[in-house]
Amino acid sequence: MIESPRETISLGELSAAAASRWGEKPALVFDPQDRVLSFAQLDRQSNQLAHVLVRAGIRPGDRVAVMAGNGPVFPVAWLGIAKAGAAMVPVNIAYQALDARHLLDHAGVRLAICDAE
Repeated sequence: MIESPRETISLGELSAAAASRWGEKPALVFDPQDRVLSFAQLDRQSNQLAHVLVRAGIRPGDRVAVMAGNGPVFPVAWLGIAKAGAAMVPVNIAYQALDARHLLDHAGVRLAICDAE
C-alpha cells in the first residue's frame, strides 16, 4: 500500500484506477511473444485470478509461488495474488527440482502458479 498524507491506496485500487483512466492502452509489452496487455486486461485478468485464489482457500498472508517465464503469467499472477491479500514467492524457472522444492517448503507456500513451460 502507498501511504500519502491524505489516504492509503491499495495496489488493487491503483490497478482499477489505471484501467479506468487508460483502458485499452498498453500496460505491458512482451517482445518475444509479441503480446500486449492493456491496463483493462491486466486489471480484469488479475481480478479473475484473485477470485479464483480466494475460492481455492487462499487467505490474506498466505504465500503463493509463481514459476513463470518472462510473459503475461508472471505480472498477472503477482497482481492477482496481491489483490487476494497473499504474498508472492517468485521461483526461478531455472531451478532444479530439489532447489525449487526446498524453496517452496521453506517459504510455506500453500499454492503454486506455473506457466506451461
